[in-house]
Amino acid sequence: MSKDLPMSIALVPQWDERDLPAAMVPSCAVLGTEDAITLQFEGDGAPAVVLTPYTAKRLAQLLERGLQEHAARYGPA
Repeated sequence: MSKDLPMSIALVPQWDERDLPAAMVPSCAVLGTEDAITLQFEGDGAPAVVLTPYTAKRLAQLLERGLQEHAARYGPA
């Protein structure tokens, strides 16, 4: 390792969402293996999202919080 480089570098992702498509999908299937959780969305050209188990758990927590906030504002889904 070079002496000029720090021991750790904080990387901040830069997202360019200008050409990112958005879609409303009617349903989603969840598939799992030992190493990955896959969200397979229905619809023409709908993407699959592959997550690590850790990231899938974090997403589940964020979705639960979002649903609680939605229910508090608009009533139960």
